[in-house]
Amino acid sequence: MSLVAACPEPPEEPAERPLNWAPAAFGGVIPSPARNPLTTAGVALGRRLFYDASLSANGAVSCASCHRQRLAFADAQPLGSQGVSGQPLERHAPTLHNLAWADQGLFWDGGASDLESLMAAPLLDEHEMAADPSALENRLRNDPSYRSGFSQAFDAEPSLALVMRALAQFVRTLVSAGSRYDAYIAGQEELSDDELTGLRVFERACSGCHPAPFFTDHGFHDLGLEPDHSEDPEDVRKGRARITERSEDLGRFKTPSLRNVTLSAPYGHDGRFPTLRAVLDSYRHGMQSTPNLDPVFRRHDGAVGLDLSDDEVEQLESFLATLTDPELTTRHEWSAPCRTDTTR
Repeated sequence: MSLVAACPEPPEEPAERPLNWAPAAFGGVIPSPARNPLTTAGVALGRRLFYDASLSANGAVSCASCHRQRLAFADAQPLGSQGVSGQPLERHAPTLHNLAWADQGLFWDGGASDLESLMAAPLLDEHEMAADPSALENRLRNDPSYRSGFSQAFDAEPSLALVMRALAQFVRTLVSAGSRYDAYIAGQEELSDDELTGLRVFERACSGCHPAPFFTDHGFHDLGLEPDHSEDPEDVRKGRARITERSEDLGRFKTPSLRNVTLSAPYGHDGRFPTLRAVLDSYRHGMQSTPNLDPVFRRHDGAVGLDLSDDEVEQLESFLATLTDPELTTRHEWSAPCRTDTTR
């Protein structure tokens, strides 16, 4: 079972972190369920699985095919088509950082309750990796290095359930907290006048749904994008209502984190917005008065949308750029493993 070929020496890393590291603002540790605590062996196994295309039905698609480190673990496509079927997916691939704290459900509609259950969807979906559980387990059990990896991580033979646990462990370690904004909050760096003004605009207009430190409330909101919905219970355009079957959840989608937002275009649950400016323009004058439109977008004058001037939009963009974390996109421990990183 092939992995990445021998790699050059990794770049000099920032200060080494403990396995279960998080900044004080995040609580100091990475939350994980008692049934799947973080371990060095489990995270290493999850990293290997994340980048291994042989898990897919055609041996050509890995988790990293749609979640690229240099793009904050997104894929730069409105609707990715890198899967086994080659067909466009129905929703945009989101970023993966700081998901250990996402406690209100994952996916755009909250359809996965935790990272372990989330992993099953791309592994098994016919348009993504299309893995056959029995065939996948047999391949892993016939690989001595994987048998050793699962034994070290879980004291068990490879299984689909343990693949999901290992992947969840790796993704939990993708902690993004190394932006210029973080350095500013820590008193280690200054922001420009435009960036500081943009921060004030952000606090007034955006922080209700995108509060620091995660820059998401992990909740679900209607942004006035879908005025009508089909009767199909599986229509992904229903948003949260596809899961809850409640009319008040129609059109409500998960709030994405704005950390690394400059790296993860396009935007929205279906990737409809090619640029940040397009998102902000929609917030100003592109919304529709949908039944479940979030109250923050209903103005006293009867209009819908955010009241932002052209200057404020530019200042807001300046501030959002300070949320980019270069460590997330370059840190070797999150990159594809080389042969020297894996027992073979």
